[in-house]
Amino acid sequence: MKSAHAAALVLLLSASQLFAAPPDWTSPGTRDMATKVGKVRRTLRLHVPEGRGEEALPLVIVLHGFLMTGVRMEEVSGFTAVADAEKFVVAYPNGVSMKWRNGLSEKDVDDVAFIGRVMDKLVGAGTVDARRIYVCGFSNGAFMSNRLACDLGDRIAAIGLVAGTLDPDMEKNLKPGRPMPVIYFHGDADKVVAFGGAGGLGGGFTSAEATAAWWAEKNGCAKECVTRKLKDKAEDGTTVERRVWKAAEKGAEVRLYVVKGGGHTWPGGGPVAPGFEGLVGATSKDVNATDLMWKFFKRHTSPEPGQK
Repeated sequence: MKSAHAAALVLLLSASQLFAAPPDWTSPGTRDMATKVGKVRRTLRLHVPEGRGEEALPLVIVLHGFLMTGVRMEEVSGFTAVADAEKFVVAYPNGVSMKWRNGLSEKDVDDVAFIGRVMDKLVGAGTVDARRIYVCGFSNGAFMSNRLACDLGDRIAAIGLVAGTLDPDMEKNLKPGRPMPVIYFHGDADKVVAFGGAGGLGGGFTSAEATAAWWAEKNGCAKECVTRKLKDKAEDGTTVERRVWKAAEKGAEVRLYVVKGGGHTWPGGGPVAPGFEGLVGATSKDVNATDLMWKFFKRHTSPEPGQK
């Protein structure tokens, strides 16, 4: 009995020491961490690839959907494996109560400050290159990525969106500070965030096409996009059409991948909601959103300070 009590005490002390230890923003590996934003304790999963040395690496911040977590988003997206192969850092933050406050009128939690703090910590530790920071998200996380691209646009080199758009308030009032490269995936059979903007479980959001056009207009792109139907590689009931709004001089490109027959899912990724496939719909295997995002991201860097 005494030995059992002693073992329990050792475990308790170890856990308390781990909790009390300062967050490690530099060491290779995967770990769950916490940081304070004001008086609020915020959490995230961080992955730093092996073999970094002293080099400051790119950072991809991956934002989960509503009622998801950073750990779940790691499983769905598969970004950690790509980070190891391509040598970049990836962070999977957690929203409070498993949601992001992307709305401009939501003041109870400051998610913009939280993501900015994660950037500050990683850049300040020398782990991350300040000009190679990228943000992407799924569903509610995609809405938040749009918000961050405007509120923290001077710190973000490019964004990636999956199955998320803009709400009317965001569409009307968000003002990007500079052209922002955007890569975007949306299924036209999405029942949660409807491709057409009307209906779906979320209600009246901007359509996928209008979201891409909004960014194209803000980025100074050509009004007409170049459309290409991609090869149908998998017998999964989906096909993919790519639409590209080319960047004018000093502008930024917008890419929209329309997944024909695709649901509220991450193309090429894992199950978003196992057991609820009837609700979320088909996951296309014709393209891999994670791979395409990284190929897109690594072509872009943020402007030098003071430039746009």
